[in-house]
Amino acid sequence: VVMRAVGYGELASAGAADTVAYTDVPENHWAYSYIMYGTKFGFFRGVSETEFAPDEEVRLDQAVSVCVNMIGYGRMAEAQGGYPAGYLSVASSKKLLNGVRSTDSSKPARRSDVYRMIYNTIHADMLIYTSIGSELTYEVYRDRNLLTENHGIYQMNGVVTADDTLAIEGNKTNKAGTFRLQGIEIDSELPQSKGKVGRNVTCYY
Repeated sequence: VVMRAVGYGELASAGAADTVAYTDVPENHWAYSYIMYGTKFGFFRGVSETEFAPDEEVRLDQAVSVCVNMIGYGRMAEAQGGYPAGYLSVASSKKLLNGVRSTDSSKPARRSDVYRMIYNTIHADMLIYTSIGSELTYEVYRDRNLLTENHGIYQMNGVVTADDTLAIEGNKTNKAGTFRLQGIEIDSELPQSKGKVGRNVTCYY
């Protein structure tokens, strides 16, 4: 899930990265290449220098650390106390925990909570470090996230003002299956896009 969320799913599925070897992750393990690439890119960390515990349940604090690292806030989390407190603090401030029902970070994470964190993470502003040394400086990329930068997917919010059957502003659209949002005509074959004139929607394109 993580590797696909950051846009590296095909890379990981193609083969393993040249990185640290975990003694409990054999090459025939179904997640071998995903774990190796995730470690190489700094998203994952093992339970020790040589072990990953791939078949153990994932605790909430572990899932949080992965999400924080996915969008570049790992060094900030380390500066705020490290694992787990620093990561939990950064995750909370970046709203990665919005909608998460679990409250005990030391217990296994619910699958629904993990998916909620992934959803929040791919929508969160990314952070890029501009200087690494005695003084840590960084730049937060507003409105630039994993969706825009790694998947080429953009988000638009607003009221649908017209489709090919009705308009509350301007003229109806000229083509069946289209609607107008923020003055832009969008072509959609999804049945869910019909009958939305006058409604506030979120559109991904």
